[in-house]
Amino acid sequence: MPHTLYSERLQLIPFSPEDSELFLNLNTNSFVRQFLWDDQIIDSTTAEAIIRQNTKHFQEDQYGLWKLQIQGSDED
Repeated sequence: MPHTLYSERLQLIPFSPEDSELFLNLNTNSFVRQFLWDDQIIDSTTAEAIIRQNTKHFQEDQYGLWKLQIQGSDED
């Protein structure tokens, strides 16, 4: 897995399998899904599959989906 990237205020952290529930919650938010999912609600199986693919992308291709975290915060 790639390392976390840091700026003065933020951290960019690759989504990992432990983040499947967070990813699902983000992508079932009505504001997010209207732009990313044509307002369709994804299920946990889809979210887990995307996160598995994301892990594979980072391992093989060094790119993927990142989450943002404010420096010094535990919240994603």
